[in-house]
Amino acid sequence: MAKRSINIAFPFEPSAVGDFLLMNTTTERAIKSDLIHLLLTRKGDRLYNPEFGSGLYNYIFEQIDETTLSDIKRDLEEKIKKYIPNLTIDEIIVTPDPDRNQMKINFEYTITQDSFVESDSIEVIL
Repeated sequence: MAKRSINIAFPFEPSAVGDFLLMNTTTERAIKSDLIHLLLTRKGDRLYNPEFGSGLYNYIFEQIDETTLSDIKRDLEEKIKKYIPNLTIDEIIVTPDPDRNQMKINFEYTITQDSFVESDSIEVIL
């Protein structure tokens, strides 16, 4: 019996089983791919859905201060709630590193889907 594909794995990888791209076959991996896709997509880049995207790239050259950090958290929470409703953000931790001129963003989240609950985390460095 063939495995059921849910969506395309992100980041993109070639498939070893004949599909053009690697496909997600579990809900957990599919939702994690959706989150990564949302975070790395610039707002306006998605055809027919110009509001899709996190806007993280807008903060790359911004001053690293409390206002910027709270804006990032608020923006990400709103976008995730809108586009991935079965994912609950437990905590977003934004850690500035001014010496390297970067920020680390840790997402701790819980997937609540039908009959299972799973927690995971992702780290993004800007």
